[in-house]
Amino acid sequence: MLIYSFVAILVLFLGIRGTISGKAFGTSDAFATNKISSGNLALNGVFAIFKTAKNEQKHNLMDKQKAIEITKEALVTPNAPFVDDNHPLLRSYKAKNNQKHNVVIVLLESWGAEHIDGFTKYKELNITPFFKELSNESLKFTNFYANGFRSIFGITSLFTGVTLSSGFEYLGRGLELSNLSYLGTIAKQNGYSTLAMQGGNRRSYRIDAISNLAGFDEYYGAEDIPNVEIIEKGRDARTGTYDHNLLTFYNQKISTLKEPFLTFAFTSTNHPDLYLPRAELEKYPHDLNNYYGELNAYMYVDNAIKKFMENAKKEPWFDNTIFIFTADHGNGDALNEIGKKLRGDQEKLGSIEHYRIPLAIYAPKIYKPQEIATLGSQTDIFPTIVDMLGFEANITTLGTSLFDKEIEDRFVYYFAGNMIGLIKNDGYVVHNFKNVVEQKSISQEDINLLFAIDTAQAYLLEKNLWAK
Repeated sequence: MLIYSFVAILVLFLGIRGTISGKAFGTSDAFATNKISSGNLALNGVFAIFKTAKNEQKHNLMDKQKAIEITKEALVTPNAPFVDDNHPLLRSYKAKNNQKHNVVIVLLESWGAEHIDGFTKYKELNITPFFKELSNESLKFTNFYANGFRSIFGITSLFTGVTLSSGFEYLGRGLELSNLSYLGTIAKQNGYSTLAMQGGNRRSYRIDAISNLAGFDEYYGAEDIPNVEIIEKGRDARTGTYDHNLLTFYNQKISTLKEPFLTFAFTSTNHPDLYLPRAELEKYPHDLNNYYGELNAYMYVDNAIKKFMENAKKEPWFDNTIFIFTADHGNGDALNEIGKKLRGDQEKLGSIEHYRIPLAIYAPKIYKPQEIATLGSQTDIFPTIVDMLGFEANITTLGTSLFDKEIEDRFVYYFAGNMIGLIKNDGYVVHNFKNVVEQKSISQEDINLLFAIDTAQAYLLEKNLWAK
């Protein structure tokens, strides 16, 4: 009897995990062909039941049909009409005769706006002088937010236009069981080459499988990236490879692509491990776990971006390329005691400041520099790219193009652990599925919008009615 019990437990374990050693099998690994149908066939029943059973039934703050109608009203625009009653948030973008510009995306680890010169609401620390200069020559979005507090949440929003819902597995661990719209796939359908990479190891966050699922034909991780950085003994990077290595390799690989192209790179040096390659890079007394270590890391990454752009400007594809710089999430350490001393006494800002991140769209041959106060978030990046490149696409996202002048009353919906939040131009609200825990200048209508968005997205994802 004991033997039978052991065998049953082992079968259940393998069914859920998919392997005995190494990183556990994720649902994204099943979708090697970038097709939902074949991916579902590859998943065993125990695995799928385990994943779907973890969805918490919190999303009942509003009647589902009412929630869908309110969400549609918040997203409605004549520039991307709704086109399918069975997939109520699916919208159609018509092809425009735009020049086929290249797009280069750089997602910066922990690049919270509260630290960044040119974006912070505190005293500037002069730790990101190049990024400040670059953003001042860009379309500089100063009212822009992350949709969550983890890297994979930001990647999910950027690749799919979805804000992770509470109780749902993130992209790479189950969200892909629902039909989603994918940035790389849409780019390929419109004739673009695609490439993705990260400074972390290939399997970190399962971005290798996620990138393939999202339509990126080439993918590289730290194991593939040559070292060009000068590294002192004992200072090897602990989170993959240093950002100078990553961005040098990124530039080289971009130059091998056929134009037009859309590419993505995710940095890692600014991750809280905070290792730097040389002592000379440490302006502040460095510690792997303190605030000064973070400031040193920001300065290192800023210099890596500078070198990347200097090299990019030498390439023949530079003039026809749109660079998009943003962050995976914010960083709340600016409010600790050292941060307060460095910045001087400041009025305490609301919790949403920890979600505010920079967005700089840099294309000096295409766009004139402009500071833009349009409210936006990571879920807006996908439809913004579709819009500015003139793609033909039927997609479902929880965001809209930042260039769409028809949308006046914009919103940001974000997921915060066991809480959800809504940001409007004149205020915000944070809710824990039972009560309002923080709010500023918000109306009951806005609270209802938060309930509607949360309910509608969760329901449509769960019922596989999000996208075709």
